[in-house]
Amino acid sequence: MKQLNRLLEIIANIAAGRYSNDVMELTGPDASEPVRTIAEAMGLMMVKVEAREYHLEMLIKQLEEMNQQARRNTIATISSMAKALGRPCPIFDTTTNARTAVDIPNT
Repeated sequence: MKQLNRLLEIIANIAAGRYSNDVMELTGPDASEPVRTIAEAMGLMMVKVEAREYHLEMLIKQLEEMNQQARRNTIATISSMAKALGRPCPIFDTTTNARTAVDIPNT
């Protein structure tokens, strides 16, 4: 019963997002067969969830970088078009995404 209570405590921690290797203590030969089987399955699921979370974090980082590059490219394109047309163009601060004041003559 002690092992089962410990397993339930570990499962509650995993469900709350607090991953640890504590579940591994219940996968050894000292654990009863049902507890060991459940502990092994929980350990495997936990590893898979952690791997998915890591993968998603990396995808988010890549998307953020691509978004910043797209913003820089858009601003560069608009600025180039404005220069080609001989018109002044507002300048954007790409670090804060804020438009900065530029002297634009009234024509």
